[in-house]
Amino acid sequence: MNPTEDRDWFPGRSRVADPGMRLFCLPHAGAGASAYRGWQQSLGADVEVVPVHLPGRESRITEPPEADIRRLAERLAQPLARRAAGLPYAVFGHSMGALLGYELTRLLAGAGRPPALLIASGASAPHLPIAADPPVHLMPEQELLAHLGELAGTPRSVLSDQDLLEMVVPALRADFAACETYVHEHRPPLSVPLLVLGGDADPGVPVDSLDPWSEHTGASTTVRVWPGGHFFHHENREDVMELIAKETHKARQAQQAQEQGQKAPQEQEGPRAGQQPGPASPEETVRRYYTLVDAQDFTALVELFAPTAVYRRPGYEPLVGRKALAEFYGGERVILQGRHAITELVAADGKVAVNGRFSGTVKGGKEVDLKFADFFTLDAEGRFAARDTFFFAPMV
Repeated sequence: MNPTEDRDWFPGRSRVADPGMRLFCLPHAGAGASAYRGWQQSLGADVEVVPVHLPGRESRITEPPEADIRRLAERLAQPLARRAAGLPYAVFGHSMGALLGYELTRLLAGAGRPPALLIASGASAPHLPIAADPPVHLMPEQELLAHLGELAGTPRSVLSDQDLLEMVVPALRADFAACETYVHEHRPPLSVPLLVLGGDADPGVPVDSLDPWSEHTGASTTVRVWPGGHFFHHENREDVMELIAKETHKARQAQQAQEQGQKAPQEQEGPRAGQQPGPASPEETVRRYYTLVDAQDFTALVELFAPTAVYRRPGYEPLVGRKALAEFYGGERVILQGRHAITELVAADGKVAVNGRFSGTVKGGKEVDLKFADFFTLDAEGRFAARDTFFFAPMV
């Protein structure tokens, strides 16, 4: 243990006397711990906000920045575990911070001290490539600054001050290099719940790159999308803070119940090795439904419905029973091919509400990009008793 090194990552004293949980916050590329100024006031006294100070910026400006995500995670893991000090904790990361949070969570879980929740904000799922041509970390300075201006996350006062730029650009380049040279390694899913946040107009993180985060955990995944670009959480701060407060509280309760040998209400369990694939909860049944639709596996899809299930669509006669559903999905269906991306899913008491986005081809060969909203009701055996499509309209 090196107390001096630990203080480098987490300088200052806690402003919360008796927190029930700690929230470690990892910054986006080029940013520092000050990115989370004001979060403590928003989240209240139950959660202690612990901004992480990375090398190469702010109070650690004299240190060389780290240009490798995994090395940075390895350096941070033990100090963070010590700072958690036995309390339940969550990890929040935005953009580069989300990727760092993912690798950090893997290390902490492997050491037997996983977070109760990982919050990935403004970042595509880690196995998806980061599209940048040319790579941002290799851009000439003026192009780099123009790119930062487009993202709207760096104050103009910084972009126009040459002295400040000389201090922040090295960390910026290192951070972008860390992300752009990252190579995902296929490993078994985590057992940590995920909360995935995004903006519907983020130029570098498409909405359909958020739902694939669910492939990296056997626990629950909640995806929420807000209006806005890469820094949507600034534009929707109050709503984002409210959701984080709610989800961290729920995750703390679930982890504490698990440690006491109890099963928390609505706790989700992922598949174990050797289990047959199948839904373990209403939420997972619905997610599987969309996966089967996209794969056009209609035989398996229809099995998710109860024999007398009803599918209602505005303006159409209801479809009743498996035979009618099989004919619809296998023959007269409207969607020919494409991909569904869930942007919001809420499950409670055998009912699941979904907002999402569909991109693909519909009847007649028309290419579409649509929003949809569905409501599923499940019976006692976990099969769909009803599906209602509330709206299915063009993106605006």
